[in-house]
Amino acid sequence: NHRHCVKTTPHYKWFHFAIAAKKNSLKIYINGKFVDEQKLKKSIKIGSQYKPLYIGGVDNLNANGIILAKTRWFAESLNLNYIKFLFNEKPTE
Repeated sequence: NHRHCVKTTPHYKWFHFAIAAKKNSLKIYINGKFVDEQKLKKSIKIGSQYKPLYIGGVDNLNANGIILAKTRWFAESLNLNYIKFLFNEKPTE
């Protein structure tokens, strides 16, 4: 059990979800608003071609049925102002 679950996500509707990871801290934002901070036992390492990143757990406990759209990765941890900017962005055609 990884114990890093976000339980405040809206059900059956679109929402903007952002995680800002820095060292051993995860900051979680929903719809441009800060909702939680979780401390990790060690610094986060994002998956590679040999160790993939699973959204929602591991391969047998994944987020089956979740549709990810407009997914972006950033090399630096984002601050609240930039996350709000991303949330308010107009969609591109």
